[in-house]
Amino acid sequence: MMGMHSAMMVAPNQARIRATILRAERAPGTADKWLLEVEICQAMPVRGPQRAEPGLRAPAFTWRPDWDLPLPVQVEADAEYIGGPRQGSFQLLNLHVCP
Repeated sequence: MMGMHSAMMVAPNQARIRATILRAERAPGTADKWLLEVEICQAMPVRGPQRAEPGLRAPAFTWRPDWDLPLPVQVEADAEYIGGPRQGSFQLLNLHVCP
């Protein structure tokens, strides 16, 4: 039987963030999932508990057919933290490069 804390998931949450993508690599065995390392610059809560905090460096992922952005690159995206209280990552949706 799993411990009580190991099975707990974070409540549904969403924030609009501005972040710098520091690293991007294609997830093994997938055509369009990219694993990222991001540094969050700004975060505006949309719903649920706030997990995105300015200054936080965190793992993230996004879906795109190809990665054609030079790194590092600053983006805006909708971010949802997926995982447990101790380990997880941000799913980035509606990702747009900042001008």
